[in-house]
Parts: sequence; structure tokens; C-alpha cells
Amino acid sequence: MAGDDHGGSWQAGRSRWFGRRGVRSFRVAGTKANKVRKSQIAIQHAHDVRRRNPSTWVLWVHASSLARFKESYQDIAERLHLPGRNDSQQNVLQLVHRWLTNDDNGPWLMVIDNADDRDILYQPTSLSASEQPLASYVPKTGQGCLLVTSRSERAAEMLVGEDSLFSVLVMEIDQSKDLLRARLGEKLYDDSIAADLINALGYLPLAIVQAASFIKRRTRRAETILTYLKKFQKSKETKIGLLALEAPDLRRDESASRAVLTTWQMTFDQVRRERKSAAELLCFMSFFHPQGIPDFILKAFYKKSMDKDLEDDIDVLMGYALVATAEEQQTLEMHALVQLCTQVWLSTFDDQERWRCIYLRVLSSEYPFGSFQNWAICRRLEPHIQRAIERCPTGNDDIRNWILILNNTAWFQYTTGNSRRAERMNREALEANTKVLGEEHPDTLAIMNNLASVLLAQGKYKEAETINRQTLEARIKVLGEEHLDTLMTMSNLVSVLQNQGKHKEAEMMDRQTLEARIKVLGEEHPDTLTTRNNLASVLLAQGKHKEAEIIDRQTLEARIKVLGEEHPDTLTTRNNLALVLWTQGKHKEAETMDRQTLEARIKVLGEEHPDTLTTRNNLALVLWTQGKHKEAETMDRQTLETKKKVLGKEHPETLRTISNLALALQNQGKHREAETIDRQILEARIKVLGEEHPDTLTTRNNLASVLLAQGKRKEAETMDRQTLEARIKVLGEEHPDTLTTMNNLAHTYWSQNRKAAAIQLLEACIRLLERELGPNHPDTKASKSSRERWELDS
Repeated sequence: MAGDDHGGSWQAGRSRWFGRRGVRSFRVAGTKANKVRKSQIAIQHAHDVRRRNPSTWVLWVHASSLARFKESYQDIAERLHLPGRNDSQQNVLQLVHRWLTNDDNGPWLMVIDNADDRDILYQPTSLSASEQPLASYVPKTGQGCLLVTSRSERAAEMLVGEDSLFSVLVMEIDQSKDLLRARLGEKLYDDSIAADLINALGYLPLAIVQAASFIKRRTRRAETILTYLKKFQKSKETKIGLLALEAPDLRRDESASRAVLTTWQMTFDQVRRERKSAAELLCFMSFFHPQGIPDFILKAFYKKSMDKDLEDDIDVLMGYALVATAEEQQTLEMHALVQLCTQVWLSTFDDQERWRCIYLRVLSSEYPFGSFQNWAICRRLEPHIQRAIERCPTGNDDIRNWILILNNTAWFQYTTGNSRRAERMNREALEANTKVLGEEHPDTLAIMNNLASVLLAQGKYKEAETINRQTLEARIKVLGEEHLDTLMTMSNLVSVLQNQGKHKEAEMMDRQTLEARIKVLGEEHPDTLTTRNNLASVLLAQGKHKEAEIIDRQTLEARIKVLGEEHPDTLTTRNNLALVLWTQGKHKEAETMDRQTLEARIKVLGEEHPDTLTTRNNLALVLWTQGKHKEAETMDRQTLETKKKVLGKEHPETLRTISNLALALQNQGKHREAETIDRQILEARIKVLGEEHPDTLTTRNNLASVLLAQGKRKEAETMDRQTLEARIKVLGEEHPDTLTTMNNLAHTYWSQNRKAAAIQLLEACIRLLERELGPNHPDTKASKSSRERWELDS
């Protein structure tokens, strides 16, 4: 504590605020002069709470930035083992908030540290208007207490209310304000914004004097604390310019610098003289996000040096108050102002770009490819990635490191469901790699391959096909037909073709890929299993249900053995098998498997991951076919809203859910609403997928059924005939979807009293159903039942 007075005040105030249940804020100001941080008081209190009541949860949240706040909530979710915590698209903030407000979870203390920036807390967390500000996820009820540390009285007050504020009178904030007031005079001093300026200046007396001098000199130009603060925060260049200004001060030694930048640079020079390696560590750390700097990256920077070298250098930097240990283990933090001054110092030696490239090199060596098994590391490094990729360097080796980080980050974004951001990164990486290594270099082709996958995930099928075919042609030429990378592109092209309804071509290519992968990799290699999984999907799309089920069951068994029960690829096969079961009329088994898959995907991927939404969509369809129309409608509406948000309104998967919703409405007798939706979907699918895509034909089929239900027989007949003709052409006469339309047209004939034509067409349909689906399939039974009724009536 900074003196017994202040420590005593804290002890007296603690019982006042935390002696009763409810949310309470505690406003603490730290001081660098006494090596006391406001966070240390909060840490001490947390230890006291745990000592008095070991069953109390103690949770720590860094509030210095949006990314750090989210990272803290993600860490809390991990430690609490909350379902859905591993999905970047999942609203982890809401997940933790829900846990905190649940009284069944017992007592807790949450420390929100460095809640200084009101904009971070109260502006939406993204450009989307539907996103809530961070402050809305701070609990106001529940079994816990809230301790907020903030240098901004207004930010703390906005979080907890005026009555819940308590000030620990360490010298930093009060003396800083007094200093600013004395330098400005009462007329120019504005207490409402003073704390924000002091925080931005890092509580440095020289910086405060310098700012006050600048404001006073420009009074005639209406300069105020607020306008100075806006200038300071406008850009890196304006901030450097202000910090470089000399502040007149008669009390200072004339030989001493009166500029913040120069003062810090003298400190840096002293560090370099004392221990060169410590100065190099300082340079390296200046490129990270100020908080949560992981020590494993610092160790990678030291390469083969002893860990003791790193620890000794950290001790030197801490001795100069340039870095500090963070509350979480194995991380450091560095004030943003110190980072800025360090980089300006580097620029005086024309050394800033070299150190940025060192940062890129080390980060590229430690940031892994964004596959499932690497998600934890990727999330930990995410706050530090933006600074690394904000602009492309100039040297070829440095560009390659930059591209590697960009490509790996893009794959992490893609696998966690953020395909739009992944696309932007992939395109940047592709452009840079093409310039450096050429269009046909294997690395360039790898990025093209990834970009095609990202485009497929966004429903941009034509562009995905074009890029896949270009990549495949180049890989065959450069690497050979049986190279693993070539086979990967072939597999990806299969998925694109399937999503465009080009099932026969997709099946042929998939069988070629499977044969090659078995030969090169073996039966149980994950890539081979991916091809098996894709083949089953292609067979299903062509109505070859039994063969699809056999392959899906074999693939599922192998993936469980090789990858484990909860691997995302295993869950994909579970999802597909449930769909195969549904198409064969095994509705109860399909529902059970869908529910199991949904639970697992929520746990592993999160509520809003596209794969989770696919399973929700499938489950709603299974519920609908079992007559559970209300539950199906509810699930469809929930899934639709999320898909619009995550994928976009015209994404093929979004349109699929809208189509299912129309079916649920139709089966509840809401024919007009169903017709309106079906017409909208038809227009959108023609635009996005084309006139003859299988999904477009499904919508035509459904719309004809809705029209018939409303007595619009002539329009229904016309649409049924057009759909049947197109399905025979695209899918074949014996495809189950074709038989569905044939059955519907027969019912349309019957409604028009064309009984002979209806029975004749239905008889032909039944023969094909029995042959393709079997006599016990629900569709076969339903058609037979209709025939029996008609024969009695005719």
C-alpha cells in the first residue's frame, strides 16, 4: 500500500462495501512511484476472500480492450467448463453472464481490472447493430460481488452507479489532477475529462505538464482538455508529435529534457547500457498488444538461450517500471505509451522496421495452422496478431513470414466459422505470395486451395469451382496427380460440385480421389476418411440411400477410432448419417442421432458455428416429418435468425432453413404465409443457385404443394409439371425427389377430378418407390394409402 493511511482506508471501506450481498464497485488508483498498482489491491482482496471463504469463485477480467475483455471471458468459460466455450462465433460473453446470474452457481467475486475506457465498455462490440456493449454483460444480480478497478471515475460510475463508488486515495490520480489543475488554472480545467487525459498520458507528471502547457498556449484557438485528448488519440503520428514537445518548467534542471519522448529514451539508453539483451527484449515486446504477452513467445525470441537470461532481462525492465507481470500466470504487460516511445526510439536508429520483422519471424514460427487441435494457442495469440498483419513488409523473407501468419490465421477464422474474415486474409496472402513466389509455387497453390474452401463456406460456389479447377490443374502440373496436395484439391472440388448439384461428376471424382488416397495414405488416414465422408454425401444426394448409409457407418466407426468421439470431423459424419437415416424413414433413430450431434457440436464448436446450425436445421426437418410441427417451427425460426447473422440472408444454408420453415408453416395450415415465403425463396434460389439446381427444384415442388392446399389447382399443376420435367432431367426418373414430385402431381390430378390419370400416375410412382426405397418406407406407405382411398372413391 502507498502509506498506512491509504491501506487503512481500504480496510475500513472493504467491510462497508463487501459486507453485504450485491454488486459493488471499488475504484482504485495505482502509483508507479511506489511500485503499487491498483490491481495489487484487488489481488490482495481476492486472496482475503478465498482465505475467508474457499468455496467462493474468484474471477478476473481484463477490461483494457475489447479483445482482452473477450479473452478473459473466454478463459472464465474454459475454467468453468461451460458448454459452447470453444466457438469464436458463440457469444461467450452471454454464456458467462448467464452463469454469473444463476444463483445455483454459488458465491463469486469478479474483478474487472482497468475498466478505464468508456467507449470499450459502452460501444457495440462490432459494427452490427444487434451486438450489445461489453457493459451489458457485467452482472447486476446473482450470488456475487463485483470489484471494478478504474482510473476513470465516470467509467466506474457508469458500470455500478454513483452510490457504489469508493476511492482509495493513493497519490497518483489526485496528485495528477492537482498537477493538471495547477498548470491549467480553474478556467481551463475540466474534471469530467481530466481522468481520461491522465490515463492516456500514463500518469506521467512530465506528460501532464507538457499537455497543460500545450493547452494554455493554444487557448485562443479554443484548445481544451477534450480537444487535446482527441488530438492525442487521433493517430500514432499526432501522439508522437505531442509527446515530443518540450514543456517549459522552471523547476526542472535546464539540462534535463522537458519532452516525454526524450525522457523515456534516456531511460531506454540506460537500460541498453546496463544490459543490452534487456533493451532488445523491450524492443521486441513493443510490438505486442500491451496486455497478455505470453512468455512462450518471449522464450522463442531467446532461441537457445537459458531461461535465466529471459528472467534476468525481465527483472531489469521491471526495475525501470517498463514492464510488469500480469495477474494471469506466464504473461507480461507493457504500457501502450511505453511501447510507442520504444518504437520512436527505435526509429531514431532507423531500426524500427528490422524489429517489426523480428517480431513477424518469431510470431510466424509460433503461430500454428488454425486446425482444431491448435485453437487454444490461436485464441491466446489472437490479440497480438492484428499488429503483425496490419501491413505487408518489404523484404522477401519478411513477406513470407507475414504471409504464413496471415494464412494460418485465416484458417483459424475459417474453422471457427468466421469465413468472411478468412476470405479477406486469404486474398491478401494470395496476392502477396503470387508477387513473391509466382502463380504456380506450391505455397501459392496452397493459399488458393484454402481460399476456395472459404468461398464454398460462404456459398460462392461458382468462384470456388473456378479457383479449385485452376488450383487442381496447376497442382497436377507442378506436383503430380497423386501428390497429397493434388488429392486435397480434388476432394475440395468434389464438395463444390456437390453443392452445385453436379452429383454425377462429383461422384466420379470422389471415387478417383478415394482410390488414390487409399493407395497413397492408407484406409484410415484422416484425409481418406474425409473422401469417404464426401462420397456418402454425394450418394445420398443421388438417392442412393443404402450405399450412403453403409459408407457413413464405416466412416463414423473409423473416425471415432482415429480422431475421437468429439472431433469436428467425427461429428460431421454423425450429422450426415442422421440425414441418411431420415431419408430412409428411420425418423426416431435420426432424431436421436441429431440430438446427440447437436449437443456435441454446441460443446465443441459453439451455438453459432455453421456446422451446429446445420444440425439444428436437420433436427427441425426430422421433427417436422414426425408431425412435431410446432417444435420444428420454433427451432427453424431460431436457426434462421442465427444463420442470417452468421452467414447472411442469401447464403444457400440460410435459404435451406427458410424453406424448412415454410414446410412447418404449411403443415400447421398457415398456407398464405408459407406461399409468401416459398415465392421469396424461389426467387432467391434462382438468383443464387440457378433455375435447375436441386434446391431450387425443391422450392418449386413445395410451392406447388402450398398452392394445391389453397385450391389453386391449375397453377399447382403447371408448377408440378415443370418441376417433374426438370427433376427427371437433373436427377433422373428414379431419384426420390423426382418421385415426390410425381406423387404430388398425381394428387393435383385427383383434386381436379381427373381420377384415371391420377391413379395411373400414382401406380407408376408406387412401383418406383417400392424398388428404390422399399415397401416399408413412409413415402411408399403414404402413396399406397392414397391409392387405396382413391380406388374406393372411383
